Amino acid sequence: MIFDTEKTAVIEDGLKIEYGLIHGNNRGCHRVVIIKAGAGGSYIGHEEKYLKIARRLHDTHGCTVLCLSNYASDSFERGDVTVIRELIAEMGGEVELYYIGNSNGSTQGLLDATQYFNFRRMVLVNMPLMMNFHKIKEALTRADTEIRFVYGEKDPSISYVPFLRNAGQKEGNLARTEIVTVKGADHNFAGMTDAFMELCAGVITD
Repeated sequence: MIFDTEKTAVIEDGLKIEYGLIHGNNRGCHRVVIIKAGAGGSYIGHEEKYLKIARRLHDTHGCTVLCLSNYASDSFERGDVTVIRELIAEMGGEVELYYIGNSNGSTQGLLDATQYFNFRRMVLVNMPLMMNFHKIKEALTRADTEIRFVYGEKDPSISYVPFLRNAGQKEGNLARTEIVTVKGADHNFAGMTDAFMELCAGVITD
Protein backbone atom coordinates (compact mmCIF):
# COMPACT_ATOMS: atom_id res chain seq x y z
CA MET A 1 0.00 0.00 0.00
CA ILE A 2 1.47 3.33 -1.08
CA PHE A 3 0.49 6.94 -1.76
CA ASP A 4 0.00 8.14 -5.33
CA THR A 5 2.41 11.01 -4.67
CA GLU A 6 4.94 11.62 -1.89
CA LYS A 7 6.80 14.92 -1.56
CA THR A 8 8.96 16.97 0.80
CA ALA A 9 8.60 20.74 1.00
CA VAL A 10 11.53 22.58 2.61
CA ILE A 11 10.43 25.91 4.03
CA GLU A 12 12.01 28.68 6.10
CA ASP A 13 14.64 27.69 8.68
CA GLY A 14 14.98 24.36 6.93
CA LEU A 15 11.75 22.89 8.29
CA LYS A 16 10.69 19.89 6.23
CA ILE A 17 7.07 19.08 5.57
CA GLU A 18 6.72 15.57 4.25
CA TYR A 19 3.38 14.59 2.84
CA GLY A 20 1.58 11.91 0.91
CA LEU A 21 -1.28 12.41 -1.51
CA ILE A 22 -3.97 10.13 -2.89
CA HIS A 23 -5.74 11.58 -5.91
CA GLY A 24 -9.52 11.55 -5.88
CA ASN A 25 -11.78 10.36 -8.65
CA ASN A 26 -14.85 12.39 -7.75
CA ARG A 27 -16.30 14.85 -10.21
CA GLY A 28 -17.94 18.24 -9.79
CA CYS A 29 -17.49 19.19 -6.14
CA HIS A 30 -14.13 17.74 -5.13
CA ARG A 31 -13.90 16.30 -1.62
CA VAL A 32 -10.49 16.77 0.01
CA VAL A 33 -9.58 15.27 3.38
CA ILE A 34 -6.58 16.68 5.26
CA ILE A 35 -4.95 14.34 7.81
CA LYS A 36 -2.46 15.90 10.24
CA ALA A 37 -0.22 13.71 12.41
CA GLY A 38 0.55 14.33 16.07
CA ALA A 39 3.73 16.03 17.27
CA GLY A 40 6.80 14.47 15.71
CA GLY A 41 4.66 12.17 13.58
CA SER A 42 5.11 11.21 9.95
CA TYR A 43 2.46 11.48 7.26
CA ILE A 44 2.34 7.68 7.04
CA GLY A 45 1.72 7.09 10.75
CA HIS A 46 2.46 4.24 13.13
CA GLU A 47 1.46 0.95 11.51
CA GLU A 48 0.69 3.04 8.39
CA LYS A 49 -2.52 4.19 10.04
CA TYR A 50 -2.81 7.49 8.14
CA LEU A 51 -2.10 5.80 4.84
CA LYS A 52 -4.72 3.15 5.60
CA ILE A 53 -7.30 5.78 6.56
CA ALA A 54 -6.53 7.68 3.37
CA ARG A 55 -6.98 4.61 1.19
CA ARG A 56 -10.20 3.70 2.93
CA LEU A 57 -11.63 7.19 2.45
CA HIS A 58 -10.62 7.18 -1.21
CA ASP A 59 -12.02 3.72 -1.87
CA THR A 60 -15.31 4.52 -0.12
CA HIS A 61 -15.92 8.10 -1.23
CA GLY A 62 -13.56 8.71 -4.15
CA CYS A 63 -12.05 11.70 -2.36
CA THR A 64 -8.59 13.23 -2.51
CA VAL A 65 -6.60 12.73 0.71
CA LEU A 66 -3.54 14.71 1.81
CA CYS A 67 -1.55 13.38 4.79
CA LEU A 68 0.82 15.79 6.52
CA SER A 69 3.78 15.23 8.82
CA ASN A 70 4.11 17.24 12.03
CA TYR A 71 7.69 18.13 12.88
CA ALA A 72 6.91 21.54 14.45
CA SER A 73 4.03 22.88 16.51
CA ASP A 74 3.55 25.74 14.04
CA SER A 75 4.01 23.67 10.88
CA PHE A 76 0.47 24.26 9.67
CA GLU A 77 0.89 28.01 9.45
CA ARG A 78 4.50 27.81 8.27
CA GLY A 79 4.01 25.32 5.49
CA ASP A 80 0.83 23.25 5.37
CA VAL A 81 -1.27 26.23 4.27
CA THR A 82 0.84 26.65 1.14
CA VAL A 83 0.74 22.93 0.32
CA ILE A 84 -3.05 22.82 0.67
CA ARG A 85 -3.60 25.97 -1.36
CA GLU A 86 -1.42 24.62 -4.16
CA LEU A 87 -3.39 21.37 -4.17
CA ILE A 88 -6.72 23.21 -4.36
CA ALA A 89 -5.43 25.39 -7.19
CA GLU A 90 -4.26 22.32 -9.14
CA MET A 91 -7.64 20.61 -8.72
CA GLY A 92 -9.65 23.61 -9.83
CA GLY A 93 -13.38 23.99 -9.38
CA GLU A 94 -15.33 23.80 -6.13
CA VAL A 95 -13.61 22.02 -3.22
CA GLU A 96 -15.22 20.62 -0.07
CA LEU A 97 -12.70 20.28 2.78
CA TYR A 98 -12.58 17.85 5.70
CA TYR A 99 -9.96 17.58 8.46
CA ILE A 100 -8.62 14.80 10.68
CA GLY A 101 -6.12 15.69 13.38
CA ASN A 102 -4.34 13.59 15.99
CA SER A 103 -3.11 15.12 19.27
CA ASN A 104 -1.16 18.29 18.36
CA GLY A 105 -2.43 17.82 14.82
CA SER A 106 -5.89 18.42 16.30
CA THR A 107 -4.71 21.54 18.07
CA GLN A 108 -3.21 22.97 14.90
CA GLY A 109 -6.38 22.03 13.07
CA LEU A 110 -8.74 23.89 15.40
CA LEU A 111 -6.54 26.87 16.25
CA ASP A 112 -4.76 27.37 12.92
CA ALA A 113 -6.42 25.55 10.02
CA THR A 114 -9.84 27.07 10.71
CA GLN A 115 -8.34 30.54 10.28
CA TYR A 116 -7.41 29.75 6.67
CA PHE A 117 -9.99 27.25 5.44
CA ASN A 118 -13.65 26.38 5.85
CA PHE A 119 -14.18 22.71 6.68
CA ARG A 120 -17.43 20.83 6.34
CA ARG A 121 -16.43 18.45 9.15
CA MET A 122 -13.49 17.83 11.46
CA VAL A 123 -12.49 14.82 13.57
CA LEU A 124 -10.06 15.83 16.33
CA VAL A 125 -8.54 12.98 18.34
CA ASN A 126 -7.09 13.46 21.85
CA MET A 127 -6.50 17.18 21.45
CA PRO A 128 -4.58 18.35 24.55
CA LEU A 129 -6.76 20.53 26.76
CA MET A 130 -4.42 21.27 29.68
CA MET A 131 -2.95 24.44 28.19
CA ASN A 132 -4.45 27.45 26.40
CA PHE A 133 -8.03 26.35 26.90
CA HIS A 134 -9.11 29.96 26.37
CA LYS A 135 -7.75 29.72 22.81
CA ILE A 136 -9.76 26.57 22.22
CA LYS A 137 -12.95 28.30 23.41
CA GLU A 138 -12.25 31.26 21.14
CA ALA A 139 -11.67 28.96 18.17
CA LEU A 140 -15.00 27.24 18.82
CA THR A 141 -16.81 30.57 18.52
CA ARG A 142 -15.50 31.24 15.01
CA ALA A 143 -15.10 27.77 13.50
CA ASP A 144 -18.13 27.31 11.26
CA THR A 145 -17.91 23.54 11.02
CA GLU A 146 -19.12 20.30 12.53
CA ILE A 147 -16.54 18.92 14.95
CA ARG A 148 -16.29 15.45 16.45
CA PHE A 149 -13.90 15.40 19.42
CA VAL A 150 -12.62 11.91 20.26
CA TYR A 151 -11.00 11.12 23.62
CA GLY A 152 -9.67 7.88 25.02
CA GLU A 153 -10.81 7.33 28.60
CA LYS A 154 -7.13 7.03 29.60
CA ASP A 155 -6.02 10.19 27.81
CA PRO A 156 -4.50 12.88 30.10
CA SER A 157 -7.10 15.42 28.92
CA ILE A 158 -10.12 13.29 29.84
CA SER A 159 -10.80 15.23 33.07
CA TYR A 160 -11.09 18.44 31.03
CA VAL A 161 -13.67 17.04 28.61
CA PRO A 162 -16.67 18.32 30.65
CA PHE A 163 -15.34 21.87 30.21
CA LEU A 164 -14.99 21.25 26.49
CA ARG A 165 -18.54 19.90 26.34
CA ASN A 166 -19.84 22.96 28.15
CA ALA A 167 -18.00 25.30 25.79
CA GLY A 168 -19.30 23.47 22.74
CA GLN A 169 -22.92 23.47 23.87
CA LYS A 170 -23.31 27.12 24.85
CA GLU A 171 -25.73 29.22 22.83
CA GLY A 172 -24.43 31.66 20.25
CA ASN A 173 -22.33 31.02 17.17
CA LEU A 174 -20.29 28.22 18.69
CA ALA A 175 -19.32 25.35 16.44
CA ARG A 176 -21.55 22.31 16.23
CA THR A 177 -19.75 19.78 18.39
CA GLU A 178 -19.94 16.13 19.35
CA ILE A 179 -17.73 14.40 21.92
CA VAL A 180 -16.99 10.67 21.79
CA THR A 181 -15.22 8.84 24.63
CA VAL A 182 -13.52 5.56 23.77
CA LYS A 183 -13.35 2.95 26.50
CA GLY A 184 -9.86 1.53 27.14
CA ALA A 185 -8.07 3.93 24.79
CA ASP A 186 -5.01 5.91 25.87
CA HIS A 187 -3.48 8.95 24.17
CA ASN A 188 -1.85 6.83 21.46
CA PHE A 189 -4.70 4.32 21.08
CA ALA A 190 -2.11 1.64 21.90
CA GLY A 191 -3.36 -1.73 20.75
CA MET A 192 -6.48 -0.04 19.34
CA THR A 193 -5.31 1.16 15.93
CA ASP A 194 -8.35 -0.31 14.20
CA ALA A 195 -10.69 1.67 16.47
CA PHE A 196 -8.67 4.82 15.80
CA MET A 197 -8.93 4.33 12.04
CA GLU A 198 -12.65 3.58 12.21
CA LEU A 199 -13.36 6.82 14.06
CA CYS A 200 -11.22 8.90 11.72
CA ALA A 201 -12.71 7.38 8.58
CA GLY A 202 -16.10 8.62 9.82
CA VAL A 203 -15.15 12.19 8.97
CA ILE A 204 -17.30 11.77 5.82
CA THR A 205 -20.75 10.51 6.69
CA ASP A 206 -22.54 10.49 3.35
